[in-house]
Amino acid sequence: MSAPRILLPLLVLMIAAPLRAQWNVPYRIALNGPDTADRQVLGLDVPLEPSAGVSLEAARTQATHRGQASGINALTVDLVPPPAGYTPGLRVVLVPANVNTSGVTLDVNGLGPVQVRKHVDVALDSADLRPGIPVVLVHDGNVFQVTSQLPRPCPKGSYPFTADACIDTAAQTSTWFQANVTCANRNGRLCTMLEWTAACLTRPAMLGSVNAFEWVDSAANNAGDAKMIGYDSVGQTPNCSLGAWASPQDNRPYRCCYDR
Repeated sequence: MSAPRILLPLLVLMIAAPLRAQWNVPYRIALNGPDTADRQVLGLDVPLEPSAGVSLEAARTQATHRGQASGINALTVDLVPPPAGYTPGLRVVLVPANVNTSGVTLDVNGLGPVQVRKHVDVALDSADLRPGIPVVLVHDGNVFQVTSQLPRPCPKGSYPFTADACIDTAAQTSTWFQANVTCANRNGRLCTMLEWTAACLTRPAMLGSVNAFEWVDSAANNAGDAKMIGYDSVGQTPNCSLGAWASPQDNRPYRCCYDR
């Protein structure tokens, strides 16, 4: 008579407690119930093991190889489940949190930092990675290769000063009219006053290459003149924000800007 008294509480406890398990079913399962709610598998947890089942949500959101990156140039990301190691073909969809300022390394789940390259063997330029914009990386056995589209590289002899534009490292000299033609022939344009100032403030070393006012493509204060910027005519020193105007027929330094 004591067995039923012991069994009943155990049975109630088993019914009340949530049960969780994974089944290994070596056969095809047909979900053909008469109602939509009958044709689904529920309760798949985060796949902590490589052999664990993956829910449709995890597959659609790419949760197994997509992650938010931490850091600026030395990036880290954690994937679930963590990869056992860096193997050729390992694919990571990275969502940067910051704009990079130089070459980039990536450390996946503490496996160690690995160089990130574009165009096979080229280190990333500053501003190649942008906050919130995913970038696809594939491990080639040695480094991570960027396989998704990046901003266009800066032309030779120029560098990026924003995520969208580049400026010549060194100035050339010509009239204002010829400067516009030369820049257009190089698939660029004469820098605007705003672009020139932004580049100067972003890269302080640029001031070391300025030795006179430089042409910019902005409205001048005097009719018939062209705008120039970058020099203190009183102190005879470079300056990121001081401007003046002169005849567009004068020969003066200038820099081209390019869209990325």
